[in-house]
Amino acid sequence: MELKGEYTILATTSIRNYGIVIYEKKNNDVTSWYVDRFENPYDDDLTEFKPINQTTIFGPCNELLGREKDKDGKYKDERNKISLVTKWESDKIIKLYIADGVNPIMSLNIKHDYRKQDNEPNIISEISSIKSIILNKPIFAGLVTVQLKSGLV
Repeated sequence: MELKGEYTILATTSIRNYGIVIYEKKNNDVTSWYVDRFENPYDDDLTEFKPINQTTIFGPCNELLGREKDKDGKYKDERNKISLVTKWESDKIIKLYIADGVNPIMSLNIKHDYRKQDNEPNIISEISSIKSIILNKPIFAGLVTVQLKSGLV
């Protein structure tokens, strides 16, 4: 993988014939992170990884990975360690789990492209294990009394 410009590789892993690289790219004053997938053809005599078909599957994401924000909302310079775990479920579902100590655990299927149209930035909540939902206010329907006998339920 040849990187040109201001890049920082944050984490790498592999599973079967795929390599995965998570990196940050600084463009002007904006820093974003990406997840790229590489394929490596099966070859019994292969002694080194020869990546082909590089594909960006997530990014750009402007919410920095592994960095906490200070009280002013700016990212701190210190970065937590990023941990990656992969799980092969089928030929079409290969899970990548990302833990950074700041955000909820994130999960991607590396066979899926999460990028948006027109290079619009991704957000971490799209791949977060904790989804946010809005619930309506509960409605009080009424109060009933019953008598339950003790014993087995």
